Amino acid sequence: MPRHSHYILHDELQGFDVFRYTDISYVFSGDETRLITFRLVFCKNESDNNILYKLFGDELITLTISVISFYNIDAENNKECDTMFEKPPGAPDLTASEALYLYSTLVDIILRIDETEDIRILTFQAYSEELRRVYDKLVRRYAAARNLDAHIEGACYVIRTDNEEKH
Repeated sequence: MPRHSHYILHDELQGFDVFRYTDISYVFSGDETRLITFRLVFCKNESDNNILYKLFGDELITLTISVISFYNIDAENNKECDTMFEKPPGAPDLTASEALYLYSTLVDIILRIDETEDIRILTFQAYSEELRRVYDKLVRRYAAARNLDAHIEGACYVIRTDNEEKH
């Protein structure tokens, strides 16, 4: 069975108040040529969001909300990528085992950061049908295992991570 590994490159989130991140290097299948570094980004949500307002109403003003995203850092400032979320040329295609490892570890890291940063609501979107199917399974599994409130609307995901006040 292939041995995957990852290493978080920063002891704490980098950046500033509304945009913070950490970089995570992954070695897939024990092969150093399959090394990819992803940037995991936490952006403080300060915009109007109808889904969030529908779910939490006026309570929103008391909650720390973070929009989460991640991307391969080789896509940053890469002239061959239209956006930083595209797969950069030369980046390896992930096998099913590698993709499962990537997404599972990202969820674990996100939930650990959520605890240390006192984030109450996590939001993110799936930008493809393939990601939506993966996220649907992972969100449902992790929400059930950790007793979290999760709301899925199309390709939009909202996870309430504080269990003190359930709706």
